[in-house]
Amino acid sequence: MNLTTMLDYSLVTQAKEQELKLLIRLKAPLGTARKRKPLNLGVVIDRSGSMGGDKIENVKRALKTLITHLGPDDYLTLVQFDDEVEVLLEP
Repeated sequence: MNLTTMLDYSLVTQAKEQELKLLIRLKAPLGTARKRKPLNLGVVIDRSGSMGGDKIENVKRALKTLITHLGPDDYLTLVQFDDEVEVLLEP
């Protein structure tokens, strides 16, 4: 297994508090691929006011990436909430 990480900043100071984003990539060596068991995933998205701007855009990008990795035997349930809950996609 190959693990790589990347921060969104090359330098971090201790002088002030700041938010960092960390990207983690895992890659299996070639030739070790096995058919995985089907997934049954439930994704719950907070769409309240605190998720505005970059936060919700990051969630959308992550969800699009997740979807590209699903197979034909996988199930995905998608729920969004704020003061109400709405099921957008049933399994």
